[in-house]
Amino acid sequence: MELPEIDRLLRRAADQLQVGELLRGDSFSMFEAMSAVEIGDPKLDAGAPAHSSPRAAPEAPAAAQLSAADVLAVADRLFAAEATWHQGSPLAQTVFTCLFLLEPHRVEEGNLPLRALCRAVHASTILVRDLILAGNVCEDEDFVIHVFGVQQMMHARGADVSALEDIALAIDLLSAPDFGKDHGRAQAASLWAAADVPGLLCRLRFREALLKVLPSWLHPYQRAAVLS
Repeated sequence: MELPEIDRLLRRAADQLQVGELLRGDSFSMFEAMSAVEIGDPKLDAGAPAHSSPRAAPEAPAAAQLSAADVLAVADRLFAAEATWHQGSPLAQTVFTCLFLLEPHRVEEGNLPLRALCRAVHASTILVRDLILAGNVCEDEDFVIHVFGVQQMMHARGADVSALEDIALAIDLLSAPDFGKDHGRAQAASLWAAADVPGLLCRLRFREALLKVLPSWLHPYQRAAVLS
């Protein structure tokens, strides 16, 4: 079957519309608007040509090469991504856009504060999702509980315990008077500016407090499930 060419017809019709006007039927509601196809968008329009080649994910810098200011930036971006997830966006498009979190092997060596922060964020996402599921208090439009391709990472039990251990080690490391000398890198003095260390300590302590509070909120639900 040969499909007719309607581009010219659509252009003539569009030329007759004023800015802000919408041509719609009487049954067209907000629900239909949310489900509408955007012509020319490869994600929505099956007839639109796809991108010729997929964009590769950018290569993250080595953890050992990051300065204290860089780690602060990662920490704050993760705070923002976590808040966006809490407001209804998927994990895969928020928290797990961070390559250091998506690929934990990147932070296994060379940067203890960064590893502690990443493990803490990972653990808190697991605890928050478990808490939401246990309370059964959300709809999909309020909070996305689906994990979309990161299922294995969201079932890592005991993540909060290992994160708390790393946070304690990182706090001890940053609080040491001779931190610049014993950080294990020749460039420590230039990369880890003293002015940035208090900010890192504040973020680590906040993460520590959060990981201690969240399980206490989850325990009543777990106990009720056992008793039932």
